[in-house]
Amino acid sequence: FKDVAPIWFYSLVGNFMERKDDSALWGGETGALLLANMLLTLSRVITFVGVYTPGVDVLAKDMFELSWSFRDAEVPEIRAAVLFSVGKAVAYLGEETLLGILLDASSNNLARNLQLMAREDPDDECRRLARQLASAVSSTVKNLDPSSQLVERESRHLNPAET
Repeated sequence: FKDVAPIWFYSLVGNFMERKDDSALWGGETGALLLANMLLTLSRVITFVGVYTPGVDVLAKDMFELSWSFRDAEVPEIRAAVLFSVGKAVAYLGEETLLGILLDASSNNLARNLQLMAREDPDDECRRLARQLASAVSSTVKNLDPSSQLVERESRHLNPAET
């Protein structure tokens, strides 16, 4: 599967990008479910590739960037799919890429947004998923380099109750 995964992954992404402005396809309830399932499918492709496959971190980074761009979607099923696929992506990202995402000072900051979603998302399931993802990211960060001040700082952002 590792040989065909990039072809499937980038075919799906490419076709989505070509047609992303087509409201007949992506609008309404059907479009929302289609988008949510596309994000879940991309995360499954990465899962089946496997964590030790060369290049899986590139797929994971691309999935993270695509998925994360929908974190503010109005439809809870899309936000839940975003959280699920971002969780999968984080598990497959290389250490440097993950640190870059965590150090992002823009409004895209993963830790800040997960904290916000865990507290304020209008959907119970999305709040629960955001808390789980924040906890998983915090654990991942702690395992990177226990002596790092970055690890300490980001862990506080992800799980303020632990401090």
